Amino acid sequence: MERMPRVGMRMIKTFVAVCLCMYLNPLLWKDGLPFYSAIAAVLCMQPDVPNSWKVAANRAWGTLIGGLFGMGILLLERSLIPASGQAWDYLIESLCVIPLIYTTLLLKKPAASYITCVVFFSVTISHSGDASPFVFAISRMLDTLLGIFVSLGVNAVHLPRKRRRKLLMVAALEGVLLNDRGAWDNPAKFKLNDLLRRGAAITISTGKTPAALRPLLAGMPWGLPVLVMHGAALYDPLAESFLRTAPIPDDSAREVRDLLDRRGVNGFHAYAIEDDLYVYHRELTTDAERAHHRSMRRLPQQHSICADPPAQGDVLHIAVRTDRETADSLHRELLTLQSADRLRVIRSPAPGGTGECLDIYSAETVFAPALADLKAAATADTVAVFGAGVADLPLALLADESYAVADAGADFRRRATYRIGASSRRSAVKAMDRLYYSRRPVLEESAEQEERAPQSKPS
Repeated sequence: MERMPRVGMRMIKTFVAVCLCMYLNPLLWKDGLPFYSAIAAVLCMQPDVPNSWKVAANRAWGTLIGGLFGMGILLLERSLIPASGQAWDYLIESLCVIPLIYTTLLLKKPAASYITCVVFFSVTISHSGDASPFVFAISRMLDTLLGIFVSLGVNAVHLPRKRRRKLLMVAALEGVLLNDRGAWDNPAKFKLNDLLRRGAAITISTGKTPAALRPLLAGMPWGLPVLVMHGAALYDPLAESFLRTAPIPDDSAREVRDLLDRRGVNGFHAYAIEDDLYVYHRELTTDAERAHHRSMRRLPQQHSICADPPAQGDVLHIAVRTDRETADSLHRELLTLQSADRLRVIRSPAPGGTGECLDIYSAETVFAPALADLKAAATADTVAVFGAGVADLPLALLADESYAVADAGADFRRRATYRIGASSRRSAVKAMDRLYYSRRPVLEESAEQEERAPQSKPS
């Protein structure tokens, strides 16, 4: 049975802000209307403070533009149009929608157009018959600004909570943080941003290249390096540089290339050269190869080169995109190579159903030294890993605590220290939030815990 949603802090903070507006408004000025302050407070209360500032700025701009326009139109109507000319009033006020919206575009505040029109009509229509509509317009602006500032102040206040500042959390991007479409779940992203801004030491592990990862990290306050290409490299997105790499040994890479040549299969060989990624491949002959090439050819700091790979050099990754039958046989042959124990092969369906992916890396990852670097950078003494698939296992085995999401693969679920109960992508971020604030996440028992659990005696 699905749980009822709980009363969250946003609801409580909204209540506090509205309550303060109701009491403060009549205390500050006699002609104030708490209704407008309360509405502004509700609209400005967002999941995090930066978004509250954005909404507040739009609300303030809209109030000023709409209020000033409203006063100007009222002055024009009372000077030029007789009291019986209400039809002309309506026509003029309707036409004003065009300059109102156009003004917000000129000021580069398009998000303020809605509230600009609302304020304008509340001044010109709802209160056009007031004895002093100009006083109302000014009071309306003050009411709204009060609600904005009260909402911002309440949202910025955080009750003191115990935090695990010595905890480093590493979460897999695929299968844990991103949804099935490979995009962020917005509530989870809001919560993750909030954790990062409050000082939580969080980084990610992904199979993506740095260039493919960059759009997903844009606008988020990441401070730590990230683990990319299934542990083949530790990358600093701020400095845009590789800090550690684990290349495939030269003789192993040569053996893989020879196998691909014998089978007539194209391989995409990725080399890290001066902090850019150069991907060498031969002529594209299949739909799967062309689809893979399209997905990477326009990425910044990642270059696709139709040529034989260099005989020497550090190759971080060899990617094969082919049909299922070829992938089956090729996978079996890779496991029989003399250097098979020095290789790591990760198989997965290709995006968009264009075939199968075989991703070949060195069996030696950067996970162990990278975790040491990350712990030092975050001054952490404990590592918690959140994962879902086989590719996350080497990292989880190095951690002090490991957490499997509900829909994780059987291998990871069996080896993880704990299982997160819910399958939603938000559940992992909620568990991270609870861990950071020294609370126990909602968990299931792991396989090891189940084995240690006492068995009930038969009656």
